[in-house]
Amino acid sequence: MKIKKLIMVILIAVCMVAGLTGCATYDNFKDTFFAGKGAGADTIKIGVLEPTTGENSSYGKAEIRGIEIAHKLHGKVLGKKVELVYEDTQSSIYTTQSAIQNILEKKPAVVLGTYGDACSLAAGEYLRDAKVPGITITATNPLDTENNDYYFRTSFSEAIQGYAIAEYAVKYLKQNKVAVVSVEGDDTVSDMVNNFTRKCQVTCEEYQIKQDGSNLQDSIEQIEASGAKTIFMATSFDSGKTFAEELDRLKIQGVTIIGPKEWRNNKLLSLQGRIKGIKIAVASDFNGETADTKNYKEFTEAYQKKYGNKNQDQGTAMAYDAYMLAIEAIDKAGSTDGTKVRDALAKTRDYSGASGVITFNKLGAPSKPVNIDVISGGAFKTVYVYKVK
Repeated sequence: MKIKKLIMVILIAVCMVAGLTGCATYDNFKDTFFAGKGAGADTIKIGVLEPTTGENSSYGKAEIRGIEIAHKLHGKVLGKKVELVYEDTQSSIYTTQSAIQNILEKKPAVVLGTYGDACSLAAGEYLRDAKVPGITITATNPLDTENNDYYFRTSFSEAIQGYAIAEYAVKYLKQNKVAVVSVEGDDTVSDMVNNFTRKCQVTCEEYQIKQDGSNLQDSIEQIEASGAKTIFMATSFDSGKTFAEELDRLKIQGVTIIGPKEWRNNKLLSLQGRIKGIKIAVASDFNGETADTKNYKEFTEAYQKKYGNKNQDQGTAMAYDAYMLAIEAIDKAGSTDGTKVRDALAKTRDYSGASGVITFNKLGAPSKPVNIDVISGGAFKTVYVYKVK
């Protein structure tokens, strides 16, 4: 015991001299050196790979909230305590590569996350090679899970959003002319835009905004001249916010903007509150109005008790589900062996989660409906449901 304490003291000193207090080297040493001793022998680890710094930190923290709510309520599996081990991707694909390696060195049974399609793609390669299953929570790129038997998702793909939003615009809003807006050079939305235009079957004109926004007003004036009253914004929330504020500044009213599911957060509630003459709709994984499952009730009560806010971020609800799916798979596998847990996840059928009913298809994606929400009375309200066939 004295030798172990001495080695620990030396390693801590090395980290402090190098300015690396709390460094991964120390964590990895501790996990390896004391494996099988004390609390570690009674612990099952689940990795949490999320951005807590950088441009996507707010989204990463929203997902972490859901994971931690589920962990607090369900902190044991197979008779052992579940320990969450964290790594910050810093919203960077390059940091993600080192962060996922650090987590894998800690021998997790499952890894949850990460936010962002590019970072999820980077993490997926390491999960597949290590044969450790992962569940990405809000990433929508189909490539995240395609050709990777060890990666699953709790969100529908960006391509499905295109179909759902088009059906909403034509069937529900009864539009015969729509505009589609994207940012020049953004290839990540191409599937969503292509599926929207394919499904739309009415006059559909596409517009591209330059990345510096220099043609923003010109594009808006062209859309107004076309007579289109519904605009699908296949952009980030920040770009959509700038577009909506410019519409408001130009006093263009009576228009409906539809955004992808990334927009469904409290920032959108604030934006709609400031812009009265423009209606904003958004795709959503989460339909709190129709949810009536044990997990939904449990999640909602715990969320409101801790945060006092009924408008949960959909990423938080899906992160809750990701943790619960991981726990359920470990329990069914009766093991933390990566292949066995992966096989149990692949057999998930009709899981009634906080964000909806989830059945994984052969590509690790959930067969779940796409909800279209509007904002009414300062809260999201589902007005249309697109059922995936």
